[in-house]
Amino acid sequence: MNSLKSSPALSGRIFSSFILIYFFFFIVDAIGQAPQTLWKKTFGGTNIDVGSHVIQSSDGGYAITGYTRSYGTMSGRNILLLKTDSSGNQLSINAYGGNDDEEGFGIRQTFDRGYIIVGYTKSFGAGAKDVIIQKTDSLGNSEWMRTFGGSNDDEGYSIQQTSDRGFIIAGATSSSGAGSRDVYLVRTDANGNLRWAKTLGGMSSDGAWCVQLTSDGGFIITGWTFSYGPGFVGNVWLVKADSLGNQIWHKYFGGSDADRGLAVEQTTDGGYIITGYTASYGAGLDDLYLIKTDSAGNEQWSKTFGGSGRDYGNFVQQAHDGGYIITGYTLSFGAGSEDVWLIKTDPNGNKTWDITHGGAQSDVGNCVKQTSDGEYIIAGYTLSYGAGVHDVWLIKTAPEQNTITISFQIQPDWNLLSVPLNLANMNIASIFPEAVSNAYYYDNGYITATTAQLGKGFWLKFNSAQTKNLTGIPQSSININLNAGWNLIGPLHVNVPTSNITTNPPGIISSLFFGYSNGYQAVTTLEKGKGYWIKVSSNGTMIIPTAAGKRK
Repeated sequence: MNSLKSSPALSGRIFSSFILIYFFFFIVDAIGQAPQTLWKKTFGGTNIDVGSHVIQSSDGGYAITGYTRSYGTMSGRNILLLKTDSSGNQLSINAYGGNDDEEGFGIRQTFDRGYIIVGYTKSFGAGAKDVIIQKTDSLGNSEWMRTFGGSNDDEGYSIQQTSDRGFIIAGATSSSGAGSRDVYLVRTDANGNLRWAKTLGGMSSDGAWCVQLTSDGGFIITGWTFSYGPGFVGNVWLVKADSLGNQIWHKYFGGSDADRGLAVEQTTDGGYIITGYTASYGAGLDDLYLIKTDSAGNEQWSKTFGGSGRDYGNFVQQAHDGGYIITGYTLSFGAGSEDVWLIKTDPNGNKTWDITHGGAQSDVGNCVKQTSDGEYIIAGYTLSYGAGVHDVWLIKTAPEQNTITISFQIQPDWNLLSVPLNLANMNIASIFPEAVSNAYYYDNGYITATTAQLGKGFWLKFNSAQTKNLTGIPQSSININLNAGWNLIGPLHVNVPTSNITTNPPGIISSLFFGYSNGYQAVTTLEKGKGYWIKVSSNGTMIIPTAAGKRK
């Protein structure tokens, strides 16, 4: 024990003993850092071009639908199909429609690698507006088009391909049903021929913005209802239907003001996640609304996000880590009027990070998808950038790097510390501005340390007790270079049994691990944030993991 190193000579004397240093470490919160933006691309001509929905296609690129006034017949809006490669470079752009208005709201890649788009048409069909579905091949060449509806307004907002290669469409109808508007649910065969159409709703106005397939072969639908719920100006509506479109149950959410459901998805636990907006709750005019239900539609929790302005959630998807990714727009934050808003939450709906994109004018995110590589792709429109009045806007982010916050107590006098996370700034004076000494590493003698390094322990002095929070990106393992003799090391962000620590070459550890708590003590577990002495017989590398391993 006499060969263990003491603290450095400071203020003219060497400390051979230390006042008790007690560290209490725990993870206080799981927060996140918004991922890096990889690229932003605009598409369109000199007129209005809007992106409503995006998917990642089988070739790794992206397909976007919406509407265009820059391409097509030019007499009105036409359905847009934009195809890009994986880097967002335009491969093709197509427009579909007649001499009046058409818009595309939903797109899916079909089993034959073509595309199906749903929206509305005023150029074709029986009424003022009819539901339209447009089928294309993989290059965007039109294969067929179908319309559905009656003599009044009928729109399709969402589409899925079913296991029999047909399609399910959800939207709203004024041509049939019990009320002034009803949910319009249409099922077709693989060629778009009508198999059945159903209306759902009460005596007032009800409609669907989104339909998704469920694991039991049925459908989940969200939208709005004026027929049910406490709000005189509409509530979020969630409807479960069987494979034939028959309503199994319905639920409404919201208060006495306007609330809308704009997107829904079945979650991995069999429940549902809904986003939209609420004027009944939250901080502003409208707030982004996130609702989680169980498999029977019973609310488990709900969250609102926003400020004093108007904030909408237009699309939600469960991310690979079990949390939720939402896009929409915000008038409360950002640079301009509306800005694209991207929010990530944990599985309980707690916000882990958010970011805005946009300039001085109107910029909106309409759809977000997590891609196969863990990145995010956002589609919408921008008035701040591009060539036209509005341009399609496509934004790609890098995979997120989740951060954690570690909190610990520091006692007066000398502390033996280590930094267990990758921090945005690794300068020790910046990390510990309250310290009253230099920091000291040990490398065959004490040296002044200015930059924290993962895996290295150091001494640092404080005048008073305090709580320290460090927020950074965790690392799964660390390789620490060792010199023959004594070394001062530190673990990563989790406690690690010494039996899980390995070396290269194997077998060079020649002492126990020693920590300090009112004197040196042999330890069998390295605690996050603490520093430790270890002796090795020759130069080598120590591998400290954050998962189980076997010491060699």
